[in-house]
Amino acid sequence: MENKNIFQIFYASDRGKVRWENEDNFYIDGAGIRNISKSCAAGQLIRKPPFICAVFDGMGGEECGQKASREAARYLMDYSRRLADSRSVTERLEETAEGMDWEVRMMLADEEAGSGGTTCAGLVFQELRLARFWIGDSRIYCLREGTLSLLTKDHTAAQREIDKGRMTEEEARQSRMWHMLLRFLGMGRQKMIETEISEIQEGDIFLLCSDGLTDMCSSEEIKKILEESKDGKERQPAKALIQAALDNGGRDNVTAIVIEVREDGGDDKKEDQ
Repeated sequence: MENKNIFQIFYASDRGKVRWENEDNFYIDGAGIRNISKSCAAGQLIRKPPFICAVFDGMGGEECGQKASREAARYLMDYSRRLADSRSVTERLEETAEGMDWEVRMMLADEEAGSGGTTCAGLVFQELRLARFWIGDSRIYCLREGTLSLLTKDHTAAQREIDKGRMTEEEARQSRMWHMLLRFLGMGRQKMIETEISEIQEGDIFLLCSDGLTDMCSSEEIKKILEESKDGKERQPAKALIQAALDNGGRDNVTAIVIEVREDGGDDKKEDQ
């Protein structure tokens, strides 16, 4: 069955109010691979499937974190077409994650860095289905029929304590374990990423983001901005989300990609800003 939907994509990234560099990166079907240190980036474009979107949040110090997220994004770009067209997308995602992990580890070895890596959260849009993949604490959300759902689970020590019933989410947020990652690209472990397959519905709004957004903004704030976008009140929701994070303190780099599923009404176009 032919997919009659188009996908309006908005993206934005900012170093925040505290960090000197931007260690985040992002990838959107060939767009977004750039050095965005000491800067912000924002824009929008329209795509039809198949295509891939992903965000990366580097760690390990400003130099290594920036390079880790960049190397992972570059590797995803190189393998994006075969991944997006694959009928065995889950297997391809696992292979791609191993490749991204290898590239990050080789960069760290070249830099003689003791530690470093990057998180990753992404979506593979195919004709009528969606594959999501993630590692670390970057997140994927979906706003569908008025309900905002978190589609990922953080790979952190804090989330482990929540799952075991030893902490509430509020207690976990206040603990040192909140940002203690148990999985990330660059740690050299197989079967690192998690993947899930689901269907796409017209009217869906997906959000990919680094923790610079979710640490600064509540789910209610995020939902309000996405709903304003759906209602036409906010026409660059990714920039609006980043601004909300900055207004609330902007303590980290912050990146957001918002994908709106719409009925096809014309040709593809691109409007970078």
